[in-house]
Amino acid sequence: MAGPGTSFGKRVRTDALSSPLPAIPSEVRISDEARHHKRSAPDDKKTNWTVLRKICGVFYILAVTVIVVALFERADKTPSQLVETARSNAAKAVTQAAEARKVACAKDYSAMAFAMAQGEVTKRLASPSSASYPVLESKTQPLGDCLYRIKAVVDSQNGFGAMIRTPWSGMVEYQPVDGTWQVKSLSIGS
Repeated sequence: MAGPGTSFGKRVRTDALSSPLPAIPSEVRISDEARHHKRSAPDDKKTNWTVLRKICGVFYILAVTVIVVALFERADKTPSQLVETARSNAAKAVTQAAEARKVACAKDYSAMAFAMAQGEVTKRLASPSSASYPVLESKTQPLGDCLYRIKAVVDSQNGFGAMIRTPWSGMVEYQPVDGTWQVKSLSIGS
C-alpha cells in the first residue's frame, strides 16, 4: 500500500533534486466552513472570462445589426439617389466648414500673427540670437478671412557684429481647421 518515499502524517517528495517537505502540523486544519466556501465559490478567473464573453457577444450582435440595417437602407436607394445624397452631404460639409472658418476668422489674432511672422524673420537673420523687435515700430493689419499684413523693423547684428535696423514686411494666414499659421510672403530689408 504505502510505497517507498511515502508515509502517513508527513509529506515527502521523492524526486532526487529536492529535500523532503516538512510535515503539516496537526493543529493547522482546514475547517469545514472553509472547505464548503471553496467548493461553493466560483473561480474568479472563470467568472471574469464568462462576463467578458457575454459583453463581446452583445457588441458583436449590435455591430451585425447596425451593418444589416445600413445595407437594407442602402439597398432601397437607386444609384442616382446615392449620388445625390453624397453630393448634398458634401455640400453641407463645405458649408459647415466655411461657417466655422468665418466664425474663427472673426476674432482678431493680430498679436499671434506678428509673433508667427517674427519667428520666420528670426530664422533668416545673420545673427538670430541678437534679434529684437521694437513693438512701437510695428503694425499688424487684419485683411479679413484670417489673413494679416505686417510691417515692422528688426534690430540685429550683421556679419561684422554691428547692430543694424532692418525693415521687413510679410503676410501670414491662420488656418483655423488645424490651428496652424502659414507665412504667405516675407520681405526683409525693403
